[in-house]
Amino acid sequence: MTLTPLPLIGICPLTHLSKPPRQLVETRYPSSLCNLSSPPISPTGAPSTAASIIPEIGSDRVAAVRAGLPYEAVERMQEHLEASDELLARAMGISPRTLSRRPETGTLTTGESDRLVLLAELVALARQNLDSTEAAQEWLSTPHSMLGGESPLDHMDTVAGMAEVKNMLHHIEYGIPA
Repeated sequence: MTLTPLPLIGICPLTHLSKPPRQLVETRYPSSLCNLSSPPISPTGAPSTAASIIPEIGSDRVAAVRAGLPYEAVERMQEHLEASDELLARAMGISPRTLSRRPETGTLTTGESDRLVLLAELVALARQNLDSTEAAQEWLSTPHSMLGGESPLDHMDTVAGMAEVKNMLHHIEYGIPA
């Protein structure tokens, strides 16, 4: 059996960031694998980005966070996750009472907006890696031994917890045993 190599069109900067720099090897990939400008696509064909979950983010995430997302962004995230006010408030780093007052002001603070965007990015990554919204919701709400018996949603009450969940999702994406 003879293998025909794919045409090599250039150098693609795809690397796994957990490798120490001395282990990184320049790899050539077909240009079709290196289109980093388009949004990730889930197996269902829908874009899997934070903005696909919270359209208020728009194309400039930084500007949206600095201006403060509208309260409707919280409602969209809550509908997507099917999460309680308490769970969502913890993930945003605020008390449930503070979250209940946000409809009055209509706008989230910069810190709250930032945490909500981080949460949306992780939910989008879960949706992309697990093939569907339903599978992502189930995975995010199921306790995992790697998270001390907590569900990923419960574990994402800190930025450090969000980083651990993101690492788990990257392991799923690349088929790396966790």
